[in-house]
Amino acid sequence: MSQYNLGGVAFPGGHTASEPSDPWRSHATSTSSEAGSAAPVEEPHDSSTPKASGVVRNPSPTTLPEFTTPQTWEWQGIPYATIEEAADAATPNTIPRDVKEWTMNVMDERHECTVASLEEEILAHIHVKIIAVKTRDQLKVARAKISTLSADNERLIKSNNSLIAEAQAIRKDFEDYKNEVKGQMDALYGNMVTLKEAQEMTTTYIVGLESRLNNTIINAPPQGRKSSENFETWFTNLLIWLNYNHFTNDKDKIRQANAHLEGGAALYMKEYAIKLTSGQDIGTWAEYTRKLEMAYKMLDSKCTAQSLLDAHCTIHHKTMITFAENFRAYAPESGYSDEDLIVKIREQWSAHIQMVMSVMETLDPSKIPTTWMDYLEFCLEIEIKHLQQISSNKSTGQTATTKQGQGKGKGKAMNVRQVEEESSAESSAQIVALEQAIAALRGMSTTSTTPPSSKGKAKAHGADTESTILASTVKDTNARIVELDEFSEDFQYEV
Repeated sequence: MSQYNLGGVAFPGGHTASEPSDPWRSHATSTSSEAGSAAPVEEPHDSSTPKASGVVRNPSPTTLPEFTTPQTWEWQGIPYATIEEAADAATPNTIPRDVKEWTMNVMDERHECTVASLEEEILAHIHVKIIAVKTRDQLKVARAKISTLSADNERLIKSNNSLIAEAQAIRKDFEDYKNEVKGQMDALYGNMVTLKEAQEMTTTYIVGLESRLNNTIINAPPQGRKSSENFETWFTNLLIWLNYNHFTNDKDKIRQANAHLEGGAALYMKEYAIKLTSGQDIGTWAEYTRKLEMAYKMLDSKCTAQSLLDAHCTIHHKTMITFAENFRAYAPESGYSDEDLIVKIREQWSAHIQMVMSVMETLDPSKIPTTWMDYLEFCLEIEIKHLQQISSNKSTGQTATTKQGQGKGKGKAMNVRQVEEESSAESSAQIVALEQAIAALRGMSTTSTTPPSSKGKAKAHGADTESTILASTVKDTNARIVELDEFSEDFQYEV
């Protein structure tokens, strides 16, 4: 009898799991032996569902592999296409065909039962193997978890021990703190009487403070710049008072603030009093504060002095003496710096002062004062010296003119216009020569002194002691400058 394979296990005869199983095969009309064709082959059966034969198999997580049906069937060395042909050839001819078919059906049924039982046994072994593998894997995971849990348990035990120690320390600290708080409570209880007395004193002080805040009045700005009372201090006190009395509305704030004004500020803000009386719109609190601050600045002595000084300096005065009278009164209160005040003094220079200061700036600028008071005094000395020279030259010129007029008489009078034209031409030439000489002296001199005045000469004498050679050179140069200066003044006067 031929052999065939089932999953690597050899079985004698029968069908494979891939062959069709029909329990009613004996009742069907068989034409296989006559036609010589093989029975139709069905798809491989899945063991998770029962076969068509009605045999119930155990479910399995896996399916059986597909089995290969033998190509030919042999009997006594002769190959046959189907097992029916091989069985028909093997049986005697005396056996009827229906008996042969019945026998084949019975053998098929027994074969299928045998295959089913073997399949069930194999599937059971496979299932047990799978369960064992899964159990082994789960056991490994469980052992790893147990190891991790053991380590965590040891760590938690250590942490618990440390927490217990900390809790004991905290408890001890709490007991100490409790005792300390108890002592402090005793001390605080002892201070309650003192605090009660202090509260009475505080109440008295608050009443006095309220009284002072209710009488907050802004007066006219104080005289001088060193007064401790100013607009910011008063306005801060006013805001405190308004907040204390719960004045939050802009109209109420303006009404209360306007009631606390007097003097120049009250006059400046009089329009708000009129609007409040007539019920007109008074605007916002911010606008009121800006205008009030502007009013205070207008009444401030510093701002007033600045405006007066600026107005005084816009006028070009004839002499530095007349300019200095009011300048000395306004400058200290103006708040301007020395540089700004010196610029204002420089704008009032006369031609003579400008010429002298130009020579000073060229020869030695360090001799020029840097504070406005010294600078003004320096300019006044130059102008006083110049006026003295003019008055002396004028008296000398009048005497000479009188003598000359008496000697020549009326008949020798010259034409006035001719004299003026000649004098003008000669004066222009001499002025040019004088300017060239002064320029040459400026180039030769390396140091300089102040203009011819008592204070300037003293400063120059104190500064020109560097060396003997330079002292002699500077002395000669200064002498020539003084001579040229006097000549220039006399010449200008005569012209």
